[in-house]
Amino acid sequence: MPRKGKDFELLIKKLEGILLPVGAIITSPDYIEDKVTGTRRETDISIKYAYDDCMYTTIIECRDRSSTQDVTWIEQLVTKTRDTGVSKVIAVSSAGFSENAIKKASHYEIELKTYKEIMQENVDWFVPAYIVICDRKHTILSAVINLGDIKPIDPSPFENKQLSEIFLLRIRDNKIIDLSEFLQENIPIQSVFSQLPLDESSHVLKICIPMDENNGGYNIESDGCFYAVQQVEILVDFCTVIRKVPVSKKTIYSGQLGNSTQVIEFGGSFPGQYSTLQLIKAEDGSIYISSSDPSKPH
Repeated sequence: MPRKGKDFELLIKKLEGILLPVGAIITSPDYIEDKVTGTRRETDISIKYAYDDCMYTTIIECRDRSSTQDVTWIEQLVTKTRDTGVSKVIAVSSAGFSENAIKKASHYEIELKTYKEIMQENVDWFVPAYIVICDRKHTILSAVINLGDIKPIDPSPFENKQLSEIFLLRIRDNKIIDLSEFLQENIPIQSVFSQLPLDESSHVLKICIPMDENNGGYNIESDGCFYAVQQVEILVDFCTVIRKVPVSKKTIYSGQLGNSTQVIEFGGSFPGQYSTLQLIKAEDGSIYISSSDPSKPH
């Protein structure tokens, strides 16, 4: 199970990584040697880069808490900075910092950043009320498998079977696949959709796939015997479901110097099994599109 705050750390890693110079390496989590004890100290995020033949390391510590972070945390980071010898430390809080924490961080040159939710009026760029998602789906309705001029097989290898029970043997690697896999590896599905109207109508097409040197050929099995497939005709229903996904959250990642990155988040279900889609406006005004699935590494 991911440790508490992991998602927040990965989000900050994503935002920090947008404008990194070429060659910089960002890692989360990372481990830095403690020069006093000789042990490896865990840090939420590290950024390592070379400049003028010297290697520099910045560490970023994150706290996704409901309460304002006080001077105690900053003092802990002062010690960590000194004992690891890193070049720079950035402290990120989702709830801000106390007045004394800000003073202490300024004295020891620790940069403070916050990540918080903002209202629509605080967003300084165009934000759509929703985005349109087109879910493209295809369903195999029927299939005719041509075995050429050989005499009819008794019983037929696909008679009285459901479509999901029909399997082909791919000759080039001896792998058994179903009709859905066969269709997707022989037909560019997205190319078919690109030629259809962008609406929610059902479009039923008959697709003929002959066996040739490009696909290497397929066999079908019956009672322990394999027969060469000459051609497969598949009737496919192509349809598009159009959805409007509203904005779920507007946030800002900002530092003490007034530089900020704004994030507009859309939550839901997206193609590729992603659960979140983000529009990100970086510090330099560049716009990025990002998607993420909490169950997978960012």
